[in-house]
Amino acid sequence: MTSPVIQDDSSEHSHDTAAATSSGVPVEELVVAGGLSKNHLLMQVYADVTRLPLSVVGSEQGPALGSALHAAVAAGAYADIRA
Repeated sequence: MTSPVIQDDSSEHSHDTAAATSSGVPVEELVVAGGLSKNHLLMQVYADVTRLPLSVVGSEQGPALGSALHAAVAAGAYADIRA
């Protein structure tokens, strides 16, 4: 049995992905980063509830790297961010 907090949190992700898809932005996978990605139970519940595959960022500094990339685009150093 999973905790209600984990179930509620994963349910929110499911609602978010459904909202994005209904707005014309297809969501094909969830990319996770940071400390919570080390919680295997949480990641399995996310995958089960959203019915999406999960990809874990390979770097321990994934969130910081993402912030730096977005800042570089905002500053005009790059035109956009490509996956």
